[in-house]
Amino acid sequence: MRPLSIGKRALLIAAGVLWVAAVGFGMRRLLRYESTPGALADAGQAWPGGSTLKRTPGQPTLVVLAHPQCVCTRASLSELNVIMQRFHGRLMAYVLYVQPHEMPESWVQSDSWRTAQDIPGVVVMIDRDGVEAKQFRGYTSGQTLVYDADGHLLYNGGLTAARGHEGDNAGRRAIIALLNGEARGPLVHNVFGCLLFSADENARLGMGEGS
Repeated sequence: MRPLSIGKRALLIAAGVLWVAAVGFGMRRLLRYESTPGALADAGQAWPGGSTLKRTPGQPTLVVLAHPQCVCTRASLSELNVIMQRFHGRLMAYVLYVQPHEMPESWVQSDSWRTAQDIPGVVVMIDRDGVEAKQFRGYTSGQTLVYDADGHLLYNGGLTAARGHEGDNAGRRAIIALLNGEARGPLVHNVFGCLLFSADENARLGMGEGS
């Protein structure tokens, strides 16, 4: 083989440098995306009076708001499963999947929906037009709210340390500590996930103001 000319070698080196730079830029953007939290719920300090969800007397209640097509939410459900394994029978839990009015139920009943149904002690429901999500003032998938037996807010945040990341994290630890009576609320943690509503809908509702 004939050796490459100086010009061709320089061209290959430049192409390699550009490729490495492009990969590095892409990785930085991915890491920034994964570690950037969504907007926290503007939840009040008490159970919303307009909610139709039923609470079990004498038990705390946990509510997860979810987008059925958000892949990040799978990690949240994995962390919810850890919590429910510990507190099954001592905690009322809901996972509410927001269904826009123009989407069919088949769009809601995704793999995420089926995963949630397999978690012991969890009631999985369709939230048509996000009526309940709006009551709880939440708009990020994976948003989790925990209320004590008297309806006082204990926890407002997410269940993961980043988008799509499973494993031990401050949010899960906070909820476990609260339910064990080892901490006092309300505690707040970042929430990571997709928007429950379009940006225009959020603006129209004024959701997220002050968060």
